[in-house]
Amino acid sequence: MTIATCIFCGAKKHGGLTTCGECGKHPTGAIQVGKSMVLTDHFLDLDGLKLAGEDIRAGLDVFTLEPALQQLADEQARVFEQMSDPEFRRNLAHTDCQGVQDDSGDDGSH
Repeated sequence: MTIATCIFCGAKKHGGLTTCGECGKHPTGAIQVGKSMVLTDHFLDLDGLKLAGEDIRAGLDVFTLEPALQQLADEQARVFEQMSDPEFRRNLAHTDCQGVQDDSGDDGSH
């Protein structure tokens, strides 16, 4: 299960997009989703998540303090926006994957 830090109150929680058990808030919109995705163990180690939580509880903006985190959050927000676009999802569903090399070594015969 994904470990995360709440972008609103800094509490530890399970899942970047879940409602926080401490403050009761959850991310809405691309910007908050992007930031919430970055404050997970997919992007930061547990010490980094703990430090981010401490900074948030101290009233600091971890994304201003660490420009690299803001860049990651912006990228995640763009992905979220793209995946929220019905036309993009329709096009993705109709993508022809012929000719795409599978490097997994699985020949599909299982």
